[in-house]
Order: sequence, then C-alpha cells, then structure tokens
Amino acid sequence: MVHAVSVNERERHLIDERKEPDAKDLIRVKGDLEVVDELIDDAFNKADRRVMNEAEVLSSLLEELQTLSEKMATAKARDLIRLVDRLYDIEMKLHTVDPVRWPVPEMPKSRRPFKRVEPEPEPEPEEIFDSIQSGNSSVASLRALTILTPTEEE
Repeated sequence: MVHAVSVNERERHLIDERKEPDAKDLIRVKGDLEVVDELIDDAFNKADRRVMNEAEVLSSLLEELQTLSEKMATAKARDLIRLVDRLYDIEMKLHTVDPVRWPVPEMPKSRRPFKRVEPEPEPEPEEIFDSIQSGNSSVASLRALTILTPTEEE
C-alpha cells in the first residue's frame, strides 16, 4: 500500500538497511584505509621533522641575537655597522623559516642627508730650487702632501 509518506522506489537505496557488507567490500575498504593511514603518518612525520628543524634554526638564531645584544652595549661605530649587517642576515634566515610571518625586510634608507666633500685643489709648488737638476721638474719642485692619520676607532 502506497501512502503519501511512503518511500519512493527511486529513493529506497538511500535508506539505511543495516545489512552486513560482504567480505570483498571489507577487504577493499581495509586496503584503502591502510593506504590513507600511511599517507597521514607520512604527512605527520614530515611536519614533525620540519618543526624540529625550524626549532633548531630558531634556537640558534635566538642564541646569536642574545650574543649580538651583549656586544652592542660596548661596540664602537664600525662594530655596530657589522652587527646591523648580521641582524639583516638573521632576518633573511627568519624569512626562509616562515616567509608569510616574516616578509623580506628592506634595508632602511639613510635618514640623514650626507654632503660629499670635494677634495681640495692641489697647491702650487712652494719653492723651486736652483740646482744642477733644476731642469728636472720632479726633483726641482716640492709639493705639499696631506697625510691622513687613523682615527681612534680603527
């Protein structure tokens, strides 16, 4: 007897009939699940190795940052420049660990304008000696030379 609420024949396969699957189906499902299980294990192992490698990299970078911060307290100008360059290298390593979280940093532009000093013109010869070699201009004339002395930083 067909009622308005009875199941249509086309949809009868959607009803859970609670019948046991046959042995072939169970073997096929078990094989498929083993493959899926291996894929999941491989993915977890790969992620675990990546996390361990990144943890090692980050701990070594942290140690280096602590060393650099200790050096900065007593560093001179030239050493500070080297330390800043090293900090930039560390930022680049952080970028390789996680490019989304640490984008590639740009080197800051100089905030202070600098003025290029033009070299002074070479002075005229001060004295010309009258001697046997006066015809030889390289010996007969003396030029004033500016000698640079090292600063205290070097």
